[in-house]
Amino acid sequence: MKKYSVLFTVVLIMLSSVGSGAVSSLTNGTASNISNRALSGSGDNASICGFVVKDAATFLLIRAVGPGLSRFGVAGYATGTAFDVVDADGVNLSSGIAFADYTPAQQANINTQYLALGAFPLPANSADSFAYLCLNPGNYTVVARSTGSSPGIILTEIYFDSAGIGALEPTSFDSSGAADNYANQLFASGKVDILGTQQDVLVLQTFGSGVPVISIGIYRFTGEGWQLASEWRPPDFQRSYTVKEENGNVVAVGSTTGEKWVLLTL
Repeated sequence: MKKYSVLFTVVLIMLSSVGSGAVSSLTNGTASNISNRALSGSGDNASICGFVVKDAATFLLIRAVGPGLSRFGVAGYATGTAFDVVDADGVNLSSGIAFADYTPAQQANINTQYLALGAFPLPANSADSFAYLCLNPGNYTVVARSTGSSPGIILTEIYFDSAGIGALEPTSFDSSGAADNYANQLFASGKVDILGTQQDVLVLQTFGSGVPVISIGIYRFTGEGWQLASEWRPPDFQRSYTVKEENGNVVAVGSTTGEKWVLLTL
């Protein structure tokens, strides 16, 4: 205890030596990343990492990295990972998706997209898991576990994406069911509308739990499935919008303001 007291005293002396006329330039900052490394198994041997979302709904990238630690020389890493995101009431809101479940092209895009958040690339076809979602203010826990036959080291990472760079529509869907699955998995809740227009048009409205529309993707059906025809991001997320067909156009109408935005001409 004496060692720490001396250190604390030295710090105080250093701070007090600053001129009385100095003006601090410090401002309140926000966390951009939380990381937790632990030996994780299954069941009660899973590792946990808690975090709090304050003030407003937030986009987050969450990863449980096991095999991806091999590049850093970490021994005893989990050969496969899985995780659940649980709220303060114990409700499972989302689960991690295996990186290997995506095509090589999708994996490359994922690594490039999240590099901007500081997330290092995951190895091709790795058994690491991740999720991108939007959460309301509240207390949350990431429960990470090894999917291998024995426990292993897992690095649980939480990246706060205040700019929403990961909230982008994919370029195509094989079916409307795939679109619905995308909206629900990536945004913790979502909505898919099929408009009865002159041509087959799928309108995918994505939003986080309790959050107004974040983006609207307009898809047209081709021989290869639903292809993205246009995408629109509302100028004000706090307003609500209704998408409908009007005079041969697909338009978004502000529910309270009545302003109209043409999303697609049919």
